[in-house]
Amino acid sequence: MARAKKYEGSAQMIDLSADDPTLLTQNVKQDTVNGVVKYGENDTQFKYLLDMYVGSTTHNAIINALSHMVNGKGLNDTSVLDEDDLWRVIKDFEIFGNAALQIVNGVIMHVPVNYIRAEEVSEEGKINNYFYSKDWTDESLESEAIPNWEITPNAPRSIFYIRQYTPNAFYYGLPQYQGALFYCELEISIAQYLLNTV
Repeated sequence: MARAKKYEGSAQMIDLSADDPTLLTQNVKQDTVNGVVKYGENDTQFKYLLDMYVGSTTHNAIINALSHMVNGKGLNDTSVLDEDDLWRVIKDFEIFGNAALQIVNGVIMHVPVNYIRAEEVSEEGKINNYFYSKDWTDESLESEAIPNWEITPNAPRSIFYIRQYTPNAFYYGLPQYQGALFYCELEISIAQYLLNTV
């Protein structure tokens, strides 16, 4: 990320070199800790993508517009999925490149995808469970294992995980705007610089 260096007087130099690469390359990293697959360097990819959405004006506007276009006029049959839940699933998918649904006794509802982590695949190459935690940075909180709906569709509670295919990223999909993340960071850095100089 760009850093401003202060020198004597009022002049400043901005270092825009990519000597500290962002999660553009690191986010394909999907390390396993105690059977739970983390997403990104130090499990920070979901937070990073959310920071880019919140901090980059252009990116934020594009994601919001895309979400509205995908949602359209909503579903004709809201008995399957509530309109608000549909909107949340679309928004998660556009921001994170992943989304999740929770099925509880046949009722389908949205669950924030950034609260979900995959279990390491079994010997058969299947993800049997997903883990749920509201805060993955708090190691004192225990995560809850919830069965994968695709493996156990009749479980009283299960997770249906939605991700787009991404080569070299089995557990989590990368967002469609992956190649634009440097520009999101650049826009945020320029905005911070201009705010500091005003």
